[in-house]
Amino acid sequence: VRRPNLLDYSASELTIFFDRLKKNLIFDAGFRILIPRPSDEYCWCPFGKNMARWHEITDSEDEYGKRSKCFCADKGGKQFTPKGLMDHVKTLFDNPNGDLDSKKCTMHFAVHAYLTKLYADYHEPGVGHKDVYNGNTLEYKKAVEAGARKQERLLQNALRDMHI
Repeated sequence: VRRPNLLDYSASELTIFFDRLKKNLIFDAGFRILIPRPSDEYCWCPFGKNMARWHEITDSEDEYGKRSKCFCADKGGKQFTPKGLMDHVKTLFDNPNGDLDSKKCTMHFAVHAYLTKLYADYHEPGVGHKDVYNGNTLEYKKAVEAGARKQERLLQNALRDMHI
């Protein structure tokens, strides 16, 4: 699997980006909804127009905003489900044949890698958020089952706390 050339960015530029991204609690909020509905779309591409305030606050308009090469003018303003966000960032670095394309956006690749790592142990060690996996894989099925168990525990605890 070929990876985009992250050497287009210096180590310090990538460190600054990831430090800023860790403090952006909005772009990946949908991953943290414990009992999601299918219509919940609470994720945004960090390079989209809905992140303009974040670009302004972090003084990163040139690096990640409207004036950057990774700006998402069309789909970047859209709200996504967690899977939708993962698919979006993947399409901006992935070829149709499934290989990673070094000619596409390396920063979208970095976001995909960041989210995959961040939510790798979401339910329990070794069982991540279902949307970091490709559907119909064993890992995906384990994550769905772990998510269902977690939701059941949350509902039982809520009913117990309400004395029902």
